[in-house]
Amino acid sequence: MLYTKPKIKFTEMAMYVDDHIKDIIVPNKNKSVEDTIFKYLYALYYMLACKHRYFHKYSDYDNFSFYAATRLYVKLRDNYNRQGQQRRGKKIEPIKSCLNFIKKTIYWCKVDYQKEFFNLVIDGSSETGKETKIQEGIEDYMRQSVVDDYREDLFSALLDSFDNLPGIAIKVLSETFYKKDSLEYNNIYLSCVLTLLNRFTLVETIESNKKNYSYQMLEKLYHQEETTVILWHLNSSMYDFISLLVNKIKKELNNTIEDTQTYFELDDSIVDTILDSNFGKNEIENPLGDW
Repeated sequence: MLYTKPKIKFTEMAMYVDDHIKDIIVPNKNKSVEDTIFKYLYALYYMLACKHRYFHKYSDYDNFSFYAATRLYVKLRDNYNRQGQQRRGKKIEPIKSCLNFIKKTIYWCKVDYQKEFFNLVIDGSSETGKETKIQEGIEDYMRQSVVDDYREDLFSALLDSFDNLPGIAIKVLSETFYKKDSLEYNNIYLSCVLTLLNRFTLVETIESNKKNYSYQMLEKLYHQEETTVILWHLNSSMYDFISLLVNKIKKELNNTIEDTQTYFELDDSIVDTILDSNFGKNEIENPLGDW
């Protein structure tokens, strides 16, 4: 890490920056304040980038944090100096919360950092054919990086969908003639849930490859026929009835999980828009304004 983390909370760092922007509007007038603000911005970016696991190399966290802190430092001072003026038809306002701004823009800043870094690599190549290959490889890497970032929480979201299982079971059982909270109703409910949990038991290897396994998990759960039904204090004559209810519950759960999957799908045009984004280049690409 380029700078040692100060022994204060991150929120306190952000509050210090917000309170002292007015002290840096004249360059080199308050050198100690300028240095402190820059170090705090660097630490905030470093912390959030690590939290999101943006990079594979530790060196990138330093380089990115320095890059992002420099840009935001200039923007904070520029916005304060030019407040009240017009920029692209909008009145310039000082940034009131640097932490909120960082949280809203850090992903796009990360995209810009990667594009700028990889462009430097390409420009340094002296062989045209090699340069083309590098360009194609980087474009593929960048596209996959965007998709992977977007799907980062897919696995957790899919597991969260299973939290809806009791509610879905209750909804399906409400369509039967069994009275809620009766002994037989409770036995039917437990039979359905236990049967489903038995079918949906997840293996330990999931953790090793979360992103790819998400789809394999669904394939396994919804495209294989299961015949085992667990009867909880019910007569064997209820076997077919429980099996029917389980299938209905599974269908409802399937719809919930497929909706979750769809939410984490990125259309190619959206990926293109993200890759083409550049701070201050286009109001649609960057609704938060110029950098």
